[in-house]
Amino acid sequence: MRKASFILLVFFIVLSAKSQKVGLVLSGGGAKGLAHIGVIRALEENGIPIDYIAGTSMGAIIGGLYAIGYSTEEMEALIKSEAFNNWAFGIMPEEYKFYFKEEDATPSWLELDFSNDSVFRPILPTNLVPTHQMDFAFMELFSPAIAKAGYDFDSLFVPYRCLASDVHTNSPVVFRKGELPSAIRASMTYPFYFKPVTVNGKLLFDGGMHNNFPIDVMEEDFKPDIIIGSKVVSNSQKPTEDDLILQIENMLLGKTNYNIPEEKGVLIEPKIQNVGLMDFSKVDYLTITGYLAANDKIEEIKSRISRRVDPQTIRDQRIAYRDSLLEMYFQNIDIKGLNSRQRVYITRSLRHNKKIISSNELKNQYFKLIADDKIESIYPISRYNPDTRFFDLFLDIKKRKKFKAKIGGNISSSPINQMFAGFEFRHLNQQAYSIKGNAFFGKFYSSAQVMGRMDVPTRIPFFIDASFTFNRWDYFRSNADWFFIDVKPAFLIQNETNFQSNIGLPLGNKARFISGFALADALDKYYQTDYSTADFADKTYFDYYTLHTSIEKKTLNYAQYGNKGTFASFRIRFVDGMETYYPGTTATTISEVRENHSWFSANFLLNKYLRSGKVYSLGLYFQALHSTQDFLSNYNSTMLAAPVFSPSPHSSTQFLTNYRAHSFVAAGLKNVFSITEKFDFRIEGYIFQPYRKIAESSSHEAVYEKPFIHRYFMGSTAFIYHTPAGPAAISLNYYDKEGKKFYLLFNFGYILFNKRGIY
Repeated sequence: MRKASFILLVFFIVLSAKSQKVGLVLSGGGAKGLAHIGVIRALEENGIPIDYIAGTSMGAIIGGLYAIGYSTEEMEALIKSEAFNNWAFGIMPEEYKFYFKEEDATPSWLELDFSNDSVFRPILPTNLVPTHQMDFAFMELFSPAIAKAGYDFDSLFVPYRCLASDVHTNSPVVFRKGELPSAIRASMTYPFYFKPVTVNGKLLFDGGMHNNFPIDVMEEDFKPDIIIGSKVVSNSQKPTEDDLILQIENMLLGKTNYNIPEEKGVLIEPKIQNVGLMDFSKVDYLTITGYLAANDKIEEIKSRISRRVDPQTIRDQRIAYRDSLLEMYFQNIDIKGLNSRQRVYITRSLRHNKKIISSNELKNQYFKLIADDKIESIYPISRYNPDTRFFDLFLDIKKRKKFKAKIGGNISSSPINQMFAGFEFRHLNQQAYSIKGNAFFGKFYSSAQVMGRMDVPTRIPFFIDASFTFNRWDYFRSNADWFFIDVKPAFLIQNETNFQSNIGLPLGNKARFISGFALADALDKYYQTDYSTADFADKTYFDYYTLHTSIEKKTLNYAQYGNKGTFASFRIRFVDGMETYYPGTTATTISEVRENHSWFSANFLLNKYLRSGKVYSLGLYFQALHSTQDFLSNYNSTMLAAPVFSPSPHSSTQFLTNYRAHSFVAAGLKNVFSITEKFDFRIEGYIFQPYRKIAESSSHEAVYEKPFIHRYFMGSTAFIYHTPAGPAAISLNYYDKEGKKFYLLFNFGYILFNKRGIY
């Protein structure tokens, strides 16, 4: 009898050990949550089973990856990848930047969208980090697994739970079924960093606002025999009156109970120091810290959990599970938030007449849409359709507000100061339309422009634009300098009015083809000899038309003072026009001149960074231009119409005859030393080689000198700080010319101009 009782007792003990279930709970904590990876690794190495997993915020991400069959090695590799860094910080990779859609750069400091209700109201941003990358990545990562699970979180590789917070009702939301990508995305949406998401009609933020350590959910939903908790954060400290960040944190984040009663489980607390919310680069330190903390508790865990799982068996099961997941191909596309005509534009842009599109094909077209200035946001959801055996794609699209205002300019220690204001009206239909206008106000440069553009989403998309522009440059006013004084600056004023129209086609993602024409009239005012205030300037009118074709490639990271990427262009232009010259009171002739001029030009420009490092970058600048342009009626008018070499922002504000020629080759090197991510020290040097220098005769006419006998150097050194509004620069510029050679300049903002008709 006693023997039978003993055997029965042993049987129940063995049965109890085999049926013992373990739940793992992962806290939130931003980058600190990467320590959970090390905790999981230590548990697996010691054969500790993980039957259920639940988490909040970063714990929801790590838990979600584990629930769909990711190993700790795969998680760590993902966190270290450039792709993850792009998701976390809203960086658009170069391969998904669509140059065809890019607007021309402007010196704007601030841009505001306006709603067009009865009162124009500015629309302020709700998040610091763009989430386009993250939203698509979560869909790609988690959709195949939740499709296999029938959209039931209990049927994943490991049953899973995560939490988010309902903004309106100020209450927690527990996800047990439905769209896994949206659930995880909602759970980790830290307020103000990331844009909130709407799930089942509820606007959701980070689950840590109400429950940053969901032990109660684990107990209620799974009822495990024992809980292992990994806790990397604590409740917020008591705020002080001077600590705004801590005050906001206390208002946003509710108090969480991080304790696990001894009879219910074991709490692992990695000791993490000096890690911020977004310090994902410290993944090695964090995973090791989590691993060591788990190992410190491993004997206690083993004493509480008698059941073991073979690590190799888990690996084999994980591989088999991942191999069984479906590849993502999309057939049906459902679009929310747009009218029927606007949906046509989106569908054509995505499909290009294809009935079935792969995930990679979709990704390329998806980010082209993100680059469209008519689209504010796209939230993607994919759902497997068992009838078609493809995934259906659901896109929640928000249009940008129809009106945008821009304010900016350039603040300088020289008289090239200017203010900039711009507006834009956007309309989305079966095609996309925009009407833009801007104005520059300054002593040196003034301009006004109105432009319209239509984008057509055919199989090969194209745009048509038209613009009307007035430009004025006053080189007399640009010569003054606080530190070096020109004895007698030249009086040179250029006015130009042009109408341009272009058609553009994309050449891949990074390049475009443009062809068009321009109609323009230019008026140059100048003196050829010494003058007084009583004199009248010479005037040269040039009324012309031009035909042009260009191929451009652009991947530079900044409009000016870049340190990574490439800009390359090849332009061919034909110009035909009538020159009319009216002599002033100091002219050497009293005869008016009226003469026709026509010429061809070809211009190749390469601005490429050969090396882009964290500390040092090396750039190459090369330009080769050939023109059949002839002389105008005198030297000054010829030089004002001649092509110019201006590789630096400051050189574009100076009238430098030594760097103007009808044909030339120029090259230079740019050395960029990065003191911090946004603060650079630059040393640049260039050599300009004209084929034949244009010289001034004794009668003030233009003449050619012998080929290749003159060459000129140009250099600059600068400290640059890249602010969100534009560069702040202190530069010393050298020009190889008579008179003043050095220009010391402080400048804040971009030095940019509207397009001219002739160049």
